[in-house]
Amino acid sequence: MRLKTTTYQQKSRVLNKLFSFGVETEKDLQKLTLENILEIKNITIPEMAIITELQKRSKQACCIPILREVKAMSKTNKLSFRCAKENEMIYTFAQSQQLYMRTGCIGYLRGDFGHGNEFYTSWFDTAPFRKTPEFQSEFNEVITAFREDPQYRGILHNLEDTKMLCTTRPQSKMPDRLREHSYAFRADTEKHAYLIRLFPQKGDYNFYMYAYQREPFEHHLKNAEKGIRFIKSDYTPLFTIADGGRIEVTDLNGEKTTHTCRYIDDYHLEVGRNLYHICEFAERMESAGNKVEPKADEKTLNKKSQDRGEAR
Repeated sequence: MRLKTTTYQQKSRVLNKLFSFGVETEKDLQKLTLENILEIKNITIPEMAIITELQKRSKQACCIPILREVKAMSKTNKLSFRCAKENEMIYTFAQSQQLYMRTGCIGYLRGDFGHGNEFYTSWFDTAPFRKTPEFQSEFNEVITAFREDPQYRGILHNLEDTKMLCTTRPQSKMPDRLREHSYAFRADTEKHAYLIRLFPQKGDYNFYMYAYQREPFEHHLKNAEKGIRFIKSDYTPLFTIADGGRIEVTDLNGEKTTHTCRYIDDYHLEVGRNLYHICEFAERMESAGNKVEPKADEKTLNKKSQDRGEAR
């Protein structure tokens, strides 16, 4: 059996078994005897043929790429994949530079399937200094897995498979206030989190995939669960809304405007495109005679001030 005739799934399975068995160098690969190969857990005859082909390639000085494939496949084998939670869905959209920095965002991939089976993409940096060779190698393997490995349900295989994935997982559907007819998923490796927004319709971009450094992203996400506080200028609590929630501002003439708000930290928020300290925002609203309330259909977080409003 020639290696090039094997499927991605077969190759991935063999490479992961080799890596788990302790094959980490070209010498390890060459030392494998038939007896050693038979000791590999759950090895099959077709997989033994693939290993033999790998050994032949290593003798032709191809072992370094093979070893990289083994390690890379091991990483994608640890790739978790699930529907995104509602508080994660907002991170599949463009953020402010402030949020990009705090969440560990590296950049994002935008793409479409053309007439259904093509694959056109563009990459956009948000923090080029975070785009390390290690990340780039992992990212390429993740995309390959999403394109070719059936265990990820064909999320980026083609338009029909993407549509099937979305319609069979209704819990991935975004609320209409975020984006109509769109779905969100999350994938994790050891060091990175990938937040994916899908729009399985022709005539527009079909997917956005944001890459984050997992540790700062998780840290920010956990803090953001506290919600965004709104107070009076003397720090008297008014209400708290979830990150990405909306407020309605009524001016002295009775005109109402709606603004989306983002959590930065316990004392800072974004209202639309503007960054404020929570007390500064309260002072501005009071000075203008504006009334600030949660949007009528917005959920407020029923929580105590936790005494944090006393500290400034």
